[in-house]
Amino acid sequence: MNKYSKLIINLIAIILSIIIGYICTVFSIFFFLGRHAEKKMNNELIITIGIFLVFIITITIIVYCIKNLWKILKKQ
Repeated sequence: MNKYSKLIINLIAIILSIIIGYICTVFSIFFFLGRHAEKKMNNELIITIGIFLVFIITITIIVYCIKNLWKILKKQ
């Protein structure tokens, strides 16, 4: 594989993980608000846990891709 193709793949992975993270966060907010609106549940706790999990997964993917990018750029 070419070093530029690896660079492009890592940049695409970072952009996709950011987009997917935002989509999952918005979806979890609307889903839990709509699903548990009738019930007297602690909506804030559920939404906070969902956002926190999506945030951790997204940050992990971004850090891994940036580490790969740094490795590729260092080899040049």
